[in-house]
Amino acid sequence: MEEREEFPALRAGVDPAKRIWMAGAVRAAEAVAPSHPHPQAGVHPVTNMLAGPPVALFDKVREAVSRWRESHDS
Repeated sequence: MEEREEFPALRAGVDPAKRIWMAGAVRAAEAVAPSHPHPQAGVHPVTNMLAGPPVALFDKVREAVSRWRESHDS
């Protein structure tokens, strides 16, 4: 959806330097965001901000271990 509707509007209406800054902000947010939903974490913004980075780290480690195990299965 974003690729078809929002991204063309951003390209047309936002200067390149601002888009580069925005891309960096998105990458930083993705780096500390959990890779899948965790409904038990709650919906309060402060709870999400505090729980998000440790849960994201746990998700990334779990996914890396899973990929490693898949690549080393005989």
